[in-house]
Amino acid sequence: MKIVKQVKKFLDHHGDRQRPLVCALSGGADSLCLYYLLQKFRAFYSELHVVHVDHQWRQESEQEANWLRELAESHGISFHLKVLDRRQLKGNLEDACRRERLKFFIESAQSIGAQAVVLGHHADDQAETVLKRVLEGASFNKIPGIKAFSIQEGVPFWRPLLSVPKKEIVEWMTAQGCEWLEDLTNLDPQYLRARMRQSIIPWLSEEFGKNITPPLCRLASELEEVEGYLNRRVAPFHPLRTQQGSSVSYDFNQTIPSDPLEWKILVKTICESESFNLSHSQLNDIVRLLCDNKNNKYVESSGKRVKIDHGCLIFSA
Repeated sequence: MKIVKQVKKFLDHHGDRQRPLVCALSGGADSLCLYYLLQKFRAFYSELHVVHVDHQWRQESEQEANWLRELAESHGISFHLKVLDRRQLKGNLEDACRRERLKFFIESAQSIGAQAVVLGHHADDQAETVLKRVLEGASFNKIPGIKAFSIQEGVPFWRPLLSVPKKEIVEWMTAQGCEWLEDLTNLDPQYLRARMRQSIIPWLSEEFGKNITPPLCRLASELEEVEGYLNRRVAPFHPLRTQQGSSVSYDFNQTIPSDPLEWKILVKTICESESFNLSHSQLNDIVRLLCDNKNNKYVESSGKRVKIDHGCLIFSA
């Protein structure tokens, strides 16, 4: 089947048979599909580890975690569990859980010396992400959202199923006679993701007269290529970073971009690296001030500020 060839091709390109691999297992059809497929291709890693996060959102989550542990151990695979305490999480619950998951995955991979963390994101996840970001007004480099290969804090994250529709995953699991868990929060309309999955995207596909998932995924792929091209274009203009105390400075006087879009890409990349969140209007303001060589001008965001002075960006708390 196509899904088997897709995973084998990905592992053949990225895999290192001398190092272990970490599989993030939620218990859904997508992550379990990936788990079973990884076992078919053991030549691409030295050993497999499973990581699972019990969010404690539902009463049955502990029972599901135990089921996954038994499944992994029945195959002789090490199982690593993290149980979240919602009382310790701050801010938006979904974002907080996402951060805790990512932290756990990274720490697990680093402690094991794994070549990568493998995730079960699929084409439907990508389409939802793209549509959401388009409607939010995200910059073009943020629209792709999910990437088949990415690096977080030095740890590679792989998504071999990213081009595979959820329907094909379910069909493969059914054909293999495999069971999976259904997380009912994925159907809860109080969550935007659930509404997009259950009503928004199906409605748009029906009204448009065709499945909108493939075009959205293609848009993500093409924008990722555009992003890579533009990053290579602006690389020669990237200014050096200097730091004095708590002040960080980027001097554009020696490397001046030739195009307004190049200015925007550089400024946005730099601000993101300094955890300085920009609105579209603030980005345009900073670029204009730099291009006009303005002095002693400030832009503030979330308690931080950046100074535009003599062709320099200067960040301070």
